[in-house]
Amino acid sequence: MNDPLTTVLDALRAAGCDPKGSGGRYSCRCPAHDDRNPSFSVAAGDDGRALVHCHVGCAPEAIVAALGLTLADLMPPFQDGRAPQRNGGTARPSPTEDAKSVTSYPTARAAVEALEMRHGHRTNCWTYTDAEGAAVAMVVRWDLAEGGKRILPVSRDGEVWRVKGVPEPRPLYRLPHLAGAGTVWVHEGEKAADYGVSIELNSTTSMHGANSPGKTDWSALAGSTVVISRDNDDDGEKYAQAVLSSLLTLDPPARVKVITLPGLPPKGDIVEFVEGRREGGATDEDIRAEIEAIAKATPWASVSSGSTPPGGLDESWPLPEPLPDSMPPVDSFDPNLLPERFRAWAVDIAERTQCPIDYVAVSMMVALSSVVGRSLGIRPKRLDNWTVVPNLWGAVIGRPGMMKTPALQEALKPLRQLDLEAKRDYDQLANEIAAMEEVAKAKQKHKQEKIRNAVKNDEDALRLAMESIDDEDQTEPTRRRFIINDSSVEKLGEILNENPRGVLVYRDELIGLLKSLDKEGQESARSFYLEAWNGSGSFIYDRIGRGTIDIEAAIVSILGGIQPGPLQHYLRAVVKGGAGDDGLMQRFQLLVWPDTPSAWVNVDRTPDSEARRAVFDVFAGLDRLDADIVGADHDPMEADGIPFLRFDDEAQQIFDEWREELEPRLRSGDIPAVLECHLSKFRSLVPSQALLCHLADGGRGPIGAAHLLKALAWADYLESHAHRVYASAMNPDVVAARALGKRILSGSVQDGFGLRSVYRNGWASLASAEDVKDAARMLVELDWLREERVQTDGRPGVIYRINPRIPGLKTPDTPPEVTDRTDGTPTITPSVGSVSSDQGDPANPDGDEEVA
Repeated sequence: MNDPLTTVLDALRAAGCDPKGSGGRYSCRCPAHDDRNPSFSVAAGDDGRALVHCHVGCAPEAIVAALGLTLADLMPPFQDGRAPQRNGGTARPSPTEDAKSVTSYPTARAAVEALEMRHGHRTNCWTYTDAEGAAVAMVVRWDLAEGGKRILPVSRDGEVWRVKGVPEPRPLYRLPHLAGAGTVWVHEGEKAADYGVSIELNSTTSMHGANSPGKTDWSALAGSTVVISRDNDDDGEKYAQAVLSSLLTLDPPARVKVITLPGLPPKGDIVEFVEGRREGGATDEDIRAEIEAIAKATPWASVSSGSTPPGGLDESWPLPEPLPDSMPPVDSFDPNLLPERFRAWAVDIAERTQCPIDYVAVSMMVALSSVVGRSLGIRPKRLDNWTVVPNLWGAVIGRPGMMKTPALQEALKPLRQLDLEAKRDYDQLANEIAAMEEVAKAKQKHKQEKIRNAVKNDEDALRLAMESIDDEDQTEPTRRRFIINDSSVEKLGEILNENPRGVLVYRDELIGLLKSLDKEGQESARSFYLEAWNGSGSFIYDRIGRGTIDIEAAIVSILGGIQPGPLQHYLRAVVKGGAGDDGLMQRFQLLVWPDTPSAWVNVDRTPDSEARRAVFDVFAGLDRLDADIVGADHDPMEADGIPFLRFDDEAQQIFDEWREELEPRLRSGDIPAVLECHLSKFRSLVPSQALLCHLADGGRGPIGAAHLLKALAWADYLESHAHRVYASAMNPDVVAARALGKRILSGSVQDGFGLRSVYRNGWASLASAEDVKDAARMLVELDWLREERVQTDGRPGVIYRINPRIPGLKTPDTPPEVTDRTDGTPTITPSVGSVSSDQGDPANPDGDEEVA
């Protein structure tokens, strides 16, 4: 029998996670989430247990479930084969407990063990989690000798676990894997879903099979494309129709097909289908392709018939394809990615302002980078002198009214407090400064007299003049600056000379700064910002009137908000290789466009002063950062160089492995140029984030694996947002098609329309003939439209006919929508495509109505 550590390692290798390590400690990618970096560790405990830990936060229950194991597999057996009691844990529950009472257990594993004492060793056990991957329930199954089966639920109740039914609405199986995952396949039962997953179909089910659809929360599949693979019996048909009804009443409804796999025995399902094909020699790829072909040939379903929508529509028109999604899904932000002392206040701000926590997190990290500035860097290679200054640019994207500004301003309060205190200190010196100026004038008059006398007496007047200049340089006090709102770059350069650690440029509407740098005559200003992002160089201005301004420390952090519409118009010029195609936009590494929360709660409470004070203390401490105290090194070959930290050995290995994956991606030619440029900036982003989190958590000396893994998780999160940000600019025809689709659905565009009748309205994304032509061409391909040639004023022209089978299409004959549903019957409107929660409207993801 394998020991628990060997069991876990074998399961990790079977899952393709490739654990590496020795001496009882190993690391690899986490099997429970989409992990590109080794964020998972497993080690042998002193008592023989296998200790599993995901640094991103996946629950142990989710980890073992992803490996096909249970928590009991992590424990060593007693000599009699029973699993041992945990050291210091609660005693094993008595096997004679009253079946009618609901006993609580400290863990799900303890509850399952209690069931096994009564019913024998289980046949299988499936874990259900919430959307974040935390276990909330388990379904335990025993196959009985007489051919039947026994299934019992275990559910979490606060901090304990009980053997009882799961509260409604119940979660879907494999819930964290379903959001934004393309087509989702619904089967009846966990075993069937597991078989679907085994051939790489993203599969799920509801708890307790045919009895459960109405007790399940299907909202995770709103707007998704779903295929229901029904069992070959009456219960299978009943289950499929119940699931279909639930999916089509979502907001937005899912787009659904119902299939029955061929050749199934009575009561058979995907399990028999896959096993039969495998026995016949088919590969899993062949089986998956066959099932997908069956689904593709199946018409879209409705509640009434399970096939095509009713209504007697013209059958010469095919059913239209769903509109393509111009808004790729993005990862949600995990507060655990923030430094420990930042989390509580970030959550408090997000809850009180009811904004995405992404806005707060980005603001905090950019502000933190501006405080550290050039005072400390990181050398990400083990021996090389490549130095990264942790200087960050960030932008938060959202429609007007999405609380961007309140979130930014609240998160910047520690920086504003430092700025206020610095101004107060400077103002207190006002009288002293005035007195110093009077003294300086007198000194200067005296020195000039001495110089004139020296000239008359043929003495060393030059030496006296040089001493005079040196003395003057020592008497001028400066004010520490933290935040700049609006400044010419020449003035900004003067401020930087007095603040060599750097400053933050904050713009509530960032598009104003971006467009100002596009103007003719601003080439030098744009060049300055490009240089100032790196943070380790200098910059020289030569201006008539101002003379030469030599900026020894050119370092500027930038933070601001921006609306989707203006950003998309700006990015299109970047993508097309216009004046903005110089990497300026891609320097905004912390660029986020989160989904807008669909729910709103009126939170009216006192701000968490303790959590806020903890953050203020971090900022104040790092403003006084002494590189030597934190164990920084100095390069003897660079007398005025930036002090630096490095990674420890474990973190260095992880960083090198990450670089070995990143660099080939950047050189493959498979990534669009604009994204390639953006992701190339992650070379410095990851070390910067690791250093900042290390410092904010009070770290000293080399940066460890925990903070590097946090930085790598940031990179994965930010890459998903980069794909969303640049998608609309890279695919303007998709944006235009969705915009035209919206107008068609609403009845704003009538059957038989021409291009001019659309673009003359100046609608967003449809303001030019080219935009509308591209949109129409795509909708023709999707069977939303047909192109017809007609004679107009003696010349041939083109009009577009609208497919009357488009679900939800409004026409002049469409009756008014009934809003008072006194009978409680839901209106079922099949979806026209997958729409993320931030879009709200399938054809206008931004909600912006300004003219393009």
